[in-house]
Amino acid sequence: MAVGLYDTLYEEELIWRGEVQVEREYFIVLLWGMFLVQRTSYGLHITYPNAAGVLEGHQVPYDFPEPPNAHTWRVVRRSNRISLAVDGQIVWSAAAEQGHLNRLPRFGESRSDELHAGKLTLDWVRYRRWLPRELCLGGDTVLTKLDSILGGRLRLDHLLG
Repeated sequence: MAVGLYDTLYEEELIWRGEVQVEREYFIVLLWGMFLVQRTSYGLHITYPNAAGVLEGHQVPYDFPEPPNAHTWRVVRRSNRISLAVDGQIVWSAAAEQGHLNRLPRFGESRSDELHAGKLTLDWVRYRRWLPRELCLGGDTVLTKLDSILGGRLRLDHLLG
């Protein structure tokens, strides 16, 4: 299998610019796989699986200015970390779950209850993904690294010889 086609090795980034208005306790800004970002009165509430795979909530104090204005948000998932930045400042980071975020990102409120309400206006969205640096070195180094990730299932003798 070609390295560029192997689906779980890549790293990814999602960037968007938008204005969020919170009308109740919470407003869902982004739901991307098991990664959930909500705006709150104190800043952000982020939900993401811990090392054991159990969803864990994180309260992140962040001072969003009033009245609401547009901010640039950036999520980066590398092979071992995931981070969220707002206006160029990393506000949260954790060990990344195995694999990529695995779904299309969903923006805006997806719950209708007494705690969630607001408005999201997106100016633009950009998504990109790439192979990790260690897989872009070339030669048998790439194949050896890929074989170790695949647990020895790559037939190196056919590819190298």
